[in-house]
Amino acid sequence: MTEIELIIVSCLLLIVYGIWQMDKIEKTKHFKCKNCEAEFKVSKYKLLVTAHWGSKQYLKCPACKQRLWMCPADD
Repeated sequence: MTEIELIIVSCLLLIVYGIWQMDKIEKTKHFKCKNCEAEFKVSKYKLLVTAHWGSKQYLKCPACKQRLWMCPADD
């Protein structure tokens, strides 16, 4: 395998892993607003396009319309 092929395969594996993680979060986790305590689920698309740092997502609460950094709530 050439160096370019190895880089392409590595990138594809990272993309597949990221999609799998987003799918898992979308199906099993919910987020809880720190401002109003509302709980809500987030779509894969929103997980992909919103700012995030590790498991924290910068989301807008559908109840109070406040934008906050949120972690998935504990089940």
